[in-house]
Amino acid sequence: MTELTAHLGLPLIAAAQAQKHVTHNEAIVALDAIVQLSVKDSTHTAPPAAAEGDRYKVASGATGAWAGWDLNIALYTNGAWTKLVPQKGWLCFDEASGALTVWQGAPNYWVDPAAVAGYLTAATLNHAGCGQLRYVSATQIRFAPFNGDRIKIAGAWHQIPPAGVAAGNTGVFVEGVAGQNLFANTTYYVYLFNNSGAPTINFSTVGHGTSSVAGNVGVETKVDDNSLTLIGMIRTNASGQFQDSAAFRGVASWFNRRNRALAGAALNGAQTTSINTFVELSAAARAQFLTWGDEDIKVECVGQLVNSAGNVTTYSNMGNGTIQNLAPNAAVTITSGNVGWTASTSLSTNFAEGFSYLTPTGCVSNPSTGTYYTQIIGMLRI
Repeated sequence: MTELTAHLGLPLIAAAQAQKHVTHNEAIVALDAIVQLSVKDSTHTAPPAAAEGDRYKVASGATGAWAGWDLNIALYTNGAWTKLVPQKGWLCFDEASGALTVWQGAPNYWVDPAAVAGYLTAATLNHAGCGQLRYVSATQIRFAPFNGDRIKIAGAWHQIPPAGVAAGNTGVFVEGVAGQNLFANTTYYVYLFNNSGAPTINFSTVGHGTSSVAGNVGVETKVDDNSLTLIGMIRTNASGQFQDSAAFRGVASWFNRRNRALAGAALNGAQTTSINTFVELSAAARAQFLTWGDEDIKVECVGQLVNSAGNVTTYSNMGNGTIQNLAPNAAVTITSGNVGWTASTSLSTNFAEGFSYLTPTGCVSNPSTGTYYTQIIGMLRI
């Protein structure tokens, strides 16, 4: 008969053994440590001060009493450290980082359960898509808990603090460098990184991609840095500040996006004499916005058109600075001059990811003056 159980290595009581309680208690202590395995952290390489029953996942390069115990579980019991050798399939929760890992053995050892054989796990059910980036003020944005309070950074789950993670427009991390100020009229992707245990915002003009790194598979990260998890996008205004209004949607959340109304300023008699060539009627009427590459937006240009002459067609449309007639033309032809008529045109399309604007445009078919009382309105999901 073997002296240890096959899977957990628990000691067995031998026939006619003396002091059976010693062997029994040893097995109970080991069982107590292994079942519902949870460790203080996974970063120590040498034994810290410990209390009875404390457990640690030993980091690589272990020394002292833990020498040679790399990636094993260290249990403090009866005033001494005991090594528990993990077996395939053991789950371990890290109390410091919130990470749940499973032991696979060589070559990956402890890995994210979501990366093992494609199984859907409690980790992915409870923590996927948590948090929301929102505008707070002209000088602050905040990533706060929403639909949960966990986010994966570099393969480890981190708690989003109850008060959220805030960042200003000055004295912040930009491209990984602390103490920087945001430039005016600039689009930044907003990433979260592990700053010595504290999730911290980093701004970057570099875009994102889906990670294929083991343990972080499927997480949207900065294209050249797996340690930065995407949480949103912002556009600074001319003052280098944050802005979020119907006419300037400058804060977009990657997770838990919301439907947001879009509305540029209404034209109040803007005019054009341009014949058959669409021109912007007023830069002040632009509806400016951020959008994600995987989202469509729905917009309209609506209002009233007037022409100084009769039997002349007045055209209304919307442009983006490159193309000035993005939608089907709205056209009004009235036999008498200086008579107003309602017209509208709409557009539902996908814009390139980043910052864009739409502006009312117009022209006339023959020499005359077109007068416009139109406005860009719409809805986008950011």
